[in-house]
Amino acid sequence: CSSSMADKDEISPLIANGASDISESAENSESSSTYRGANIFLLITLSVSNFFAALSFSVLSPFFPGAAEAKGISLTLTGIIIGEFELMIFLSSPFVVHIAAHVGNRFVYICGLFICGTCSVLFGVLEYCPNGSTFAIMCLLTRGIGAFGGGIFLVSSFAILAHSFPDKVSTVTGIVEMALGLGYMVGPALGGAFYDLGGFRLPFFTVGGLVLLTAVAAYLITPALPAESGGHNRSASFLKFFSIPIALAILISYAATGAMYGMLDATMEPYLTAAFHFSSTIIGLIFLTPSLVYTLSAVLWGRLTDSMGWGIGVLIFGLIGCTIGVFFINPASFVLPIKPTLFTLLPALVLVGLGSSAVMIPVYGLCLDAAYANGMDENIATINLVSGVTNSAYSLGVFIGPTLGGRLYDTIGFDKLLFAYSGLFVVCAVLLGIARVYSRYRMSNWLSLRRLQQMYHAQPVQ
Repeated sequence: CSSSMADKDEISPLIANGASDISESAENSESSSTYRGANIFLLITLSVSNFFAALSFSVLSPFFPGAAEAKGISLTLTGIIIGEFELMIFLSSPFVVHIAAHVGNRFVYICGLFICGTCSVLFGVLEYCPNGSTFAIMCLLTRGIGAFGGGIFLVSSFAILAHSFPDKVSTVTGIVEMALGLGYMVGPALGGAFYDLGGFRLPFFTVGGLVLLTAVAAYLITPALPAESGGHNRSASFLKFFSIPIALAILISYAATGAMYGMLDATMEPYLTAAFHFSSTIIGLIFLTPSLVYTLSAVLWGRLTDSMGWGIGVLIFGLIGCTIGVFFINPASFVLPIKPTLFTLLPALVLVGLGSSAVMIPVYGLCLDAAYANGMDENIATINLVSGVTNSAYSLGVFIGPTLGGRLYDTIGFDKLLFAYSGLFVVCAVLLGIARVYSRYRMSNWLSLRRLQQMYHAQPVQ
């Protein structure tokens, strides 16, 4: 009996410990489930806000040129008003790194949404401005301030994503980019429909109101990042990031893709009208092709990048796709003397959408990996820096693309312009390959040196 009591005394702590472990495991499982649920809800919120923000960016394109002309504004000035959006994003994105270091990404994200929504609503009131220079100045100011809000919103939203999903950066980027793409696709169609239904004000009031509602929802839902709850963050070094060859090659490829899209926006309509005599409706559907392919393939490239580790391979595939696609939109006669038809045009645009998606989706994750691998701190400051720099690179490309594209279209012709862009993508692929080889060679040498130091019990290299 005493032996039995002793056994019970020995077993009781084990049972207690086991019950404690099971209870702790259940608590951890419940906590993990809650965390995943909160992150999924955050991803949905960010996707919806990016969708509505993209609507506000693009809603004016189908009707504003005609409305501005009726107000006495030249086509050149109208182009500047529309194009300044990307220029302002390029200029404002790097400042988010310093702003967010003091006030946090959540605050920047919500403020950016409020600025976007407010400026969209205010833009609808500008029809009451006097014609001529007053209307033009107010449009430039309102669109410029709205673009600033858009810039800080985009940078902070992608920084929040990277911090909340550190192992799935490209996957969640693909999801949010899909929402952005849908917004850019739906925006012009909604803008034209609302303009026909209610005039100049209705598109801006409706979309601006939706963005403001999203900002209120984001204020109620979006949590502060854990690293920001305590206060300020250290700044990351722009100079150190730009000294990384692989990061520079990725950014150049990203900017080139933005320039391609900007160039096509400015030159495809006159080309399609002159070469095929398409109606505006058909031209709009053709414009939709690369955007639709981009949107549908974005999540695929994100999954391949995160789950398979194929980021650089996906990016190089995208550059090759853009090279072939851009060339076959209107093949240069001195290289391939074939007459462009609808049967060559549509597959080319599909390749452009597929290739540009493959280039753009892995960029953010690859740049973060490059920064961490080269000794930059794995903190929110580095995430903000990479988000700001990548957004600036793309916006610079989108701004330069139509500016130079329209000029070169008139001087050298569309086929030679497309051939030049094909060559640009080949150069980007070569630069990326060289940077990749250099990066692996440098890492191999560093590891060899570390092994030698360990063998001779030397101090490790800092």
